[in-house]
Amino acid sequence: MRIDISNAELHNMVKRKGGLEVRKGLVSIKQPTADNLYVAGFSIESPFTTEVWHYLFEQHTITGVVTLRVYTEDFVELYSHDLGALDSKPVITHAVANNQIMINSPSFSTPLYGLVGGGIIPAVKTESENPDTTALEIPIGHTCSFGPRTAIAQGNIVYFNDASQTADPRTFVSQNANPLAGTIYDLFQGDDGALYMFTSAGVFYMAQDAIGKGQQVEGFIGMIPGLQTTKPRNAAASNGVVAVLQRGGITILGGKNQVIDVASYKGPRYYSRPTEVDDYRLSGEIFATAEGFIVGFRGNRGSGSSFFLDFNLREGYRSFVWPSGYSVNVVGTLRSRDNDTLILLDDNVAMYSGNYDALDESIDELYASACVDVDTPEGLEFMVRHVVTSSENVNGQSYVFLDNVTSGKSVPSRPGDAIIGTDDWTGVASGRRLRSTRHGFSRRLTNISLEVTFTGSGMSRVESGVDVQTKGQGRKRGNKR
Repeated sequence: MRIDISNAELHNMVKRKGGLEVRKGLVSIKQPTADNLYVAGFSIESPFTTEVWHYLFEQHTITGVVTLRVYTEDFVELYSHDLGALDSKPVITHAVANNQIMINSPSFSTPLYGLVGGGIIPAVKTESENPDTTALEIPIGHTCSFGPRTAIAQGNIVYFNDASQTADPRTFVSQNANPLAGTIYDLFQGDDGALYMFTSAGVFYMAQDAIGKGQQVEGFIGMIPGLQTTKPRNAAASNGVVAVLQRGGITILGGKNQVIDVASYKGPRYYSRPTEVDDYRLSGEIFATAEGFIVGFRGNRGSGSSFFLDFNLREGYRSFVWPSGYSVNVVGTLRSRDNDTLILLDDNVAMYSGNYDALDESIDELYASACVDVDTPEGLEFMVRHVVTSSENVNGQSYVFLDNVTSGKSVPSRPGDAIIGTDDWTGVASGRRLRSTRHGFSRRLTNISLEVTFTGSGMSRVESGVDVQTKGQGRKRGNKR
């Protein structure tokens, strides 16, 4: 019986054109200043030079003071801005329109305003060019870009800036205040141009043509049935789709809005981490990346159970990522000029690079697992004799966990094999070969739940087909008919 593990629940594995592969290592490239933790961050590309600027917010662990630090792409600090003491782990959003940036949060006393790559100052309202309208004080709340305009959600009201000739994002008038049915947790413009608004009463949207009708934003506000969010960061847009966290998984908007069970494996575990979550909306936070999404999980999970989900739309896979012996708490995502994703953890800016995890002083080997519940005919028993895996982590370990029994063997090497850590290990290195490892069991089973694990270095290939060798099959014992 040959089992395809490419669509199994993956841990620290990725899909590439050649099949499955152990992910690259996670390494630290930037840390917050002493006694601070990152609470939010984002990257913006300069419209004139294509240079990327990183905006990082760090909060002092004792005083609660939040400081905005702006860096170049290589993390050379340009300037900082003190925001004072804020709520613990504030939700901070931004909008860019006409090369101007607005940074906002329900925790702020006033929004911030500036030019992309330039300085930041407190935002002060500017009067409307229309003599019949009076400018409001700039609302504090969640913000995003909506075409050339800036939208701010405060309570249950969405405000849009005035479409004057100067296109100043600091002019808001009462005519552009649109109330919704519930408290607004989040809002953003999807790749289809529509503005999506996530509230306590459901998910609403406004078509993109609403912004092109003069001073006022006017358009039909529709509701997407069957979706409910509970807090900020329950939704994100990337690669042409909108993903929404729901109680039992993730919903991709469009069609029937079916919930994807991202933790599909229900069998026993030994090396992989338990990934079951009671409610993704409550403990999860989703962030957009260049490749898709990252779902982080807040809560006291500890270094032995901490993980995040890499939902890669380009390559078509989902994989849980966790370094061994290190707790990961995702608070945002950044990007490079080449559109590579950087992961903003509360205590690190991390990137995928090299063969081993190095988020602190230690260097840790990777544990990569594929977990699958094999679909077998009901009422039949199988005598599982052997399980054969193939990988190229020579001199590393191959483990199989079946029916609460684990088998571990060293992946054999032969003369001429490239060995990770001692040889040149790239995608075209000569000597890379898949080597098979045979695990003996002799277990009589009606349901086959299989966990396959490989240890060692990143970037080693794994054969997506696993051979489960059985000796006959028959009716379940005790069934006399």
